[in-house]
Amino acid sequence: MHTTQTHPRVPPTALNVRLREIGKTYGKLTVLAGITLDLNAGEFVAITGPSGSGKSTLLGILGLLERPSTGVHELGGRDVWTLPDAEQSRLRGAQLGFIFQQFHLLPELSALENVARPFRFTNVARTEARERAAQALERVGLEQRLTHRPSQLSGGEQQRVAIARALVREPPLLLADEPTGNLPQSMWSEVLDVFSALHQSGKTVVVVTHDPLVADRAHRQIRLAEGRIRIA
Repeated sequence: MHTTQTHPRVPPTALNVRLREIGKTYGKLTVLAGITLDLNAGEFVAITGPSGSGKSTLLGILGLLERPSTGVHELGGRDVWTLPDAEQSRLRGAQLGFIFQQFHLLPELSALENVARPFRFTNVARTEARERAAQALERVGLEQRLTHRPSQLSGGEQQRVAIARALVREPPLLLADEPTGNLPQSMWSEVLDVFSALHQSGKTVVVVTHDPLVADRAHRQIRLAEGRIRIA
């Protein structure tokens, strides 16, 4: 497993995640069973396992996109599934950043406009939103692509735009589901280097992947099989 020689700077807004006996069922189908896990602020973690092992479901629960059937999920010391829906939505918007296998960029918008979209339902002024979007794109090395539309960008550049969009509100926890899944292997490094840099800046990064080359870039690996954590 890859190990790091330096320690990331953990910002004061960082979140610890605590899962206790998390289970998820759909009817008679058990997807997750008894997941107990701590994610410490500032970690770079890979969740691995074969297809159907529950990786994406676990990430959905971590991201407050799916409610567990059983168990306790604490984020920053609060049991999030006891909170009102409005507070859960606020947490998702302010504390969590999502990166998916599909880039989900609007083709008619520029890179800058795509990255600024998370501010559209906030009180942030348009000028400030665009300034912060430009800063996020610079952070992922795309300061020369602000006005380019998705069709004018490579796959790796599109994924970096998606990462910038996830970063633009400065969430302490980034959740990525198979972020290299739609990219040729030759483009993996440019995306994984961004994750490594974000980790070193103090972000907590959780990546779901089935590929050992991607998982080896993380500093801790959690392997799932048949809905349970397995010790290698």
